[in-house]
Amino acid sequence: MGRLTAPGRDQRLTRSHGASAFREGPEKPPRPHGRLDHLGEVWVLLRAILDQLVEEVLRDLDTSLRCQRASYRIGDLSEGGQRPSTHTPGDIIQSVSESAPGLLPIFRSGNQLKLLGSLFVLAGAEFSIAELERRTGVSQQTISREVGRLGDAGLLSARRSGRMTLVQANQGSPYFPELRRLLLKAAGPSVVLAERLTEVAGVTEAHLFGSWARRYEGELGPPPADVDVLIVGDADPDRVEAVCVEVGRGLGLEVNPVVLSEAEWRDPTSGFVRQLRHGPLVELIAPRA
Repeated sequence: MGRLTAPGRDQRLTRSHGASAFREGPEKPPRPHGRLDHLGEVWVLLRAILDQLVEEVLRDLDTSLRCQRASYRIGDLSEGGQRPSTHTPGDIIQSVSESAPGLLPIFRSGNQLKLLGSLFVLAGAEFSIAELERRTGVSQQTISREVGRLGDAGLLSARRSGRMTLVQANQGSPYFPELRRLLLKAAGPSVVLAERLTEVAGVTEAHLFGSWARRYEGELGPPPADVDVLIVGDADPDRVEAVCVEVGRGLGLEVNPVVLSEAEWRDPTSGFVRQLRHGPLVELIAPRA
């Protein structure tokens, strides 16, 4: 039997029909190494991420178009009686990229939590699309899309009044009692305090801060045990304290108010004020222009 030798410069090993043999041919070029290998891996990873994002955007677009028809059935019109414009790619991508809220991640997005919070905490009250935009800071297009989805699921009801669409929580839904209790804890402080503090004379500005505000803005963590609220103006501290105690009793949470004058709130030398401004603030009452 002949002796096997290693392939030469013009030979390379090839496998054919399960058997190994040598055949004549040019030498296979060496595989690139180093930086080229790294760039190739990065490109594959980026392509995978891009493909996943496109798939999610297309899926959300399909859902949006189907829900748009459902929203028309419950009177999904922007203010003034005009049909809302077609959803833009930016509006759809915003919905896709919106993360679950830190306070209660069972909801699909922070926008959905804000919308349901406003409607379920103040159950029985009707709001126009424009009013919901003002209360939540969510665009009318996004609100219309969410109203369509939630109305189709039976969680919201809507009716036409002149050229406006009025929306409210559907108290006849079998999920209403439990869902409202959840939302009172998760979204109640921002909704109820904003409503009640506007009744207190001398309040020119109000914000939530601390752990509750961080959860509301999306930071994950344990449920906050209390709620910290900043009141700016010359309001009577005793009146502010009484309102916060009453709201806290209804929510089952301790509400801790801090009252500052307008001069104190704008004092750049105060370490406490700098700390507040550095952290997240959830606006309850906007400062006067």
